[in-house]
Amino acid sequence: MASEDFAHVEKLKGHSNFSIWKFQIVVLLKAADLYNVVSTKFREGEQHTNCGKKDAKAQRYIVTTIDKGNIQFIMSCGSAKGMSEKLCSIYERDSSHNKTLLMPNFFNYKIDKVVSGLSYLQTLPMKLERVGHTVGDETMMGKILSSLPDRFRHLLTA
Repeated sequence: MASEDFAHVEKLKGHSNFSIWKFQIVVLLKAADLYNVVSTKFREGEQHTNCGKKDAKAQRYIVTTIDKGNIQFIMSCGSAKGMSEKLCSIYERDSSHNKTLLMPNFFNYKIDKVVSGLSYLQTLPMKLERVGHTVGDETMMGKILSSLPDRFRHLLTA
């Protein structure tokens, strides 16, 4: 694993960038053939520590891509899977508070730059889905059309 693997990963800071961080870390772990270390489901009574070297490498990926404030949450975890589960339990929890914060982001979002704006807009339904609210295709299409800058108003037809 080269140190440049981490060079472009945005460090996990909190709720605001968890989705991006998780996507990047999953891609890195898959590329390094380590994703199974954090994704394997164990049966009751099975050991949660995965084969030593792979688990240590996966832990390194996680620890080096989160900020110091998040390290305190995972210091007691004995495996990469435990670290992953802990971070997910903090930032993906199904709560009405998270829904309350995400819904205005979704409905009030306006696109400035089309490509980056559409990309960001596509992440909002994924975040909402993680907290138990599904955004339908029709709602998403309506949101995209209503979020476009004025120069695209001609796309709106009855």
